[in-house]
Amino acid sequence: MKKVLFFALALLASRRGQAQSDQSRRGHSQQVPARSITSDSVFLFSYATAKDKGRSGLHFAWSANKKTWNPIGNEYGYVRSDYGEWGSQKQMNSPYLFQDADGQWRCVWSLNESGNQFATAPSTNLTDWGRQRYPYLQQNQSFRQPVVHYNKAGKEYTIAFISGDQYLGTTTKDFKIFTPAVPVPAAQYKDDRVTVNLPAGPFTGNIYKVPQQLVDRLTRFAQEKQHNADQAREETPKNDSIRFAGLSSLTATVTLRPESRKPISDRLIGVFFEDINYAADGGLYAELLQNRDFEYTPGDRKYHDATWNSKHSWTAQGLSFTIDSTAPLHPNNPHYAVLDATSSGGALINSGYDGIPVKKGEQYEFSLFARNPNGKSAGLLVKLVAPDGSLLAQATLQTPTQQWQQYTAPLTATADASNARLEL
Repeated sequence: MKKVLFFALALLASRRGQAQSDQSRRGHSQQVPARSITSDSVFLFSYATAKDKGRSGLHFAWSANKKTWNPIGNEYGYVRSDYGEWGSQKQMNSPYLFQDADGQWRCVWSLNESGNQFATAPSTNLTDWGRQRYPYLQQNQSFRQPVVHYNKAGKEYTIAFISGDQYLGTTTKDFKIFTPAVPVPAAQYKDDRVTVNLPAGPFTGNIYKVPQQLVDRLTRFAQEKQHNADQAREETPKNDSIRFAGLSSLTATVTLRPESRKPISDRLIGVFFEDINYAADGGLYAELLQNRDFEYTPGDRKYHDATWNSKHSWTAQGLSFTIDSTAPLHPNNPHYAVLDATSSGGALINSGYDGIPVKKGEQYEFSLFARNPNGKSAGLLVKLVAPDGSLLAQATLQTPTQQWQQYTAPLTATADASNARLEL
């Protein structure tokens, strides 16, 4: 059986006027080094609230004795999940906060109960947070209640979590690249979160011993944010007489100078542009393949169109065609097609934007990234085919490597066609 993986296929319009293509906290045997603790240390507790499914983000409370806890900032969200749409999504479930081996704070959390992604973000001070990342798992895996352990010998972190009825783990050294998740023993999971009683009730999270100054800074930060929010709410027109009481009137003179005017094109597009009926994609855009990187998702259309998914605009004949994301070319475009062929002659077909328009004599640039898991060379016949089945252009590629590699080929059309298709 031949298996070939494809990523980000591209077919660009004619070179004439062509647009440029876009290019643990705790280890099993080792403790993550903690930063020095001053004599005026207190305990910091991090948690998220279940009442809003974590949409209000990561909260803190502090205690001098681990018995009496004081919420910081009235449940102010120091970092909130930015994954998904507003409303039912942007959830932070079971956040796990820890300091890594370099003393930087990191938070790992679950996005929902069924999706095959999770979230992670770094911070140096718990108030300023870096980029959130949403790594993918295999499509049949979910992510709940993560814990993080550090292996000092291997200088890597293991994120253990619950998926369905089993424990899984993925490892990383930099929280950018993660290994595929595999089953781990229940004893390796070791959930060290604790439950504490706050004035609003019991909550589960992580406890860290930190300098009192950190708690003071977190408190001031939340107070300043609350003050700014209060001021914004008070800035309404009904208060204008009070807010602007100290202002005096101003007289201005405007002098027109028509002789200095500059010509303005009548073809400029304003700030508003609506993409109707493929007016931009498939029209102004030089790319002729639709969903070329297999990244369409039902969320793009608010889940009103179940066909708007990673396979949209693609069909297969004579081979198995699936979508995966476990070993992508780049984390920003995690999906790719997996093709299993027991014999030659099968095809992966893209219909473009209601057909691919080509003109006789024009040259079109074809490009794709591919790899062969078994390392054996596989031949790809790239074709542009007219609706009646006649051949318009073709090229042959060999894909011998186990690593992602780009392949390109020029395709020169032998006839006009308004609705051709691409066949691999």
